[in-house]
Amino acid sequence: MNENVDLQHGARFVSGADSILTKPTVMKHRIHSILLLLLASATLASAQQSSEAVSIFDGTTLKGWSFDPAIWRVEDGMIVGGSMTEKIKENYFIATDKSYQNFELQLKIRCSGDPKTGLINSGIQIRSQRVPGGAHMAGYQVDCGDTWFGKIYDEFRRNAVIAEQVDKAALDKVVDVFGWNEYRIRAEGPRIRVWINAVLATDYTEENMNIALNGQIAPQVHSGGVALVQVKDITIVELPSTPDAPTWESLGGVEEALKKALPPPRNSPAIPVPPKGEDRVNFDFETGDLQGWYIAEGWFGHLVANNTRTRNGNLRMNKEGQFYLGTLEVDASGTATDLQTGVLESPVFQLSNPKIQFAVSGGRHDNTYVALCTLDGNEVRTASAANSEIFTAKTWEVPELVGQPVFVRLVDQNQGGWGHIVLDAFSAQGKLLPEETNKRQSLAKPLKPAEDAKAQSRPQKKMQSARVKAWSPAEELAGFTVPDGFVIELVASEEHGIINPIDLTFDDAGRLWTQTAQMYPLDPISGIQWNEFLRLMADEETQNTHPEFKRIKDLY
Repeated sequence: MNENVDLQHGARFVSGADSILTKPTVMKHRIHSILLLLLASATLASAQQSSEAVSIFDGTTLKGWSFDPAIWRVEDGMIVGGSMTEKIKENYFIATDKSYQNFELQLKIRCSGDPKTGLINSGIQIRSQRVPGGAHMAGYQVDCGDTWFGKIYDEFRRNAVIAEQVDKAALDKVVDVFGWNEYRIRAEGPRIRVWINAVLATDYTEENMNIALNGQIAPQVHSGGVALVQVKDITIVELPSTPDAPTWESLGGVEEALKKALPPPRNSPAIPVPPKGEDRVNFDFETGDLQGWYIAEGWFGHLVANNTRTRNGNLRMNKEGQFYLGTLEVDASGTATDLQTGVLESPVFQLSNPKIQFAVSGGRHDNTYVALCTLDGNEVRTASAANSEIFTAKTWEVPELVGQPVFVRLVDQNQGGWGHIVLDAFSAQGKLLPEETNKRQSLAKPLKPAEDAKAQSRPQKKMQSARVKAWSPAEELAGFTVPDGFVIELVASEEHGIINPIDLTFDDAGRLWTQTAQMYPLDPISGIQWNEFLRLMADEETQNTHPEFKRIKDLY
């Protein structure tokens, strides 16, 4: 006879046919043991099934959600955001009031629109929180959109794709780009898995202990083109919580958690001041203007910028000097979008030394780069950035081009994440060739200021510098026709800091005076609700820490 002790249930049972026949007490123990095991199994099964799937959208109202009513509504039993007639100006989110930690979320989502009008994209925020003072959400975003399905992007926190698709080819076979797709998202501890239409899309495990593992759930409609997002059949199963998991609260709130989420600042090498001199060609943009650069194709709203800190983490930029040339911003307030595309070209110059040095930041794509070109437009050297706002110093050695006319080209043909390129501290030994520059510039084909520019969401600002193919002061002067005996003189322009003049007057000494409104008609924070804006205006401490408001305040 073999006798064993079940340590889990404290029951003694025996195995063997003779014992069953001859030992009634042993038989009794065995029956008790079996009953205990069945009871334990039933209890476990009951515990596992107690968290049933529940709907978090009632199909008729948006009770339990926070949202902008100008963007989000209920139609035909679905949550609907966006428009099929107007472009989406910024990212909008509709978020659950309730916070969730571990869960399995299922929903159906459709993101449709006209790709010709701009980016058509959506996503589902999970374990996310609203950013104080605005409509932004910070946290994991499970993406939805052409080429983006299933990727996990860390929205407004690390600002990067942190998980790529497991098998893109398999996923492409089942995804309906502008149709309905069923998402299943399982977040359990540090692990997040995503299935789209029953195909595993992403499997990600978080290793950063300063990333919150709880938060709101929030569908998004992304800025860009004319787009409509529809969400339905939203259910969730809450899973047991993870002990001692980091939360937004334990990390000190949203603002502190965002700071902690970033890796320690790297000791980025300072960009060296480029050599100066009459025998040098320098494009450092420290004059605050384009220094002869022009738009050769497409359109960009505001090319010469002077931000002091990065948007991704608010780190100090290692730029050289104050200004730089970039394709990210659309106006002087620093409004950023990757939807702008086009090509910029520098004045033509003749090299007298093979060494060229410069600095770049921005996107790491095949279609966002800096190029050195021969006079016929052939690109002989190229350099991209590293998906970072921190500048990287670059050097080209081109002995074969010494004595030849060349120019620099800045290419931005990308409307996705990090779809921009930035240049600073360019220096080469040589001399400018104005006549060759004029010939090159005559070939330029920038978009016209009116209808073509609207196709790329051009903001309707009143500043000359925000126009497409803005005329130079000399071109404006040459455009006047006056009767014989009359003369028009150019006395001041944007090149002298006269931006948006709102009135003119002469004093008794014959001097001309003007008042300028450089910020008009810009709002401190776009898209903020009125009651939130009033609270912000009354809170000076928050004004000094809110990145958008502080930027405007510093400009004033």
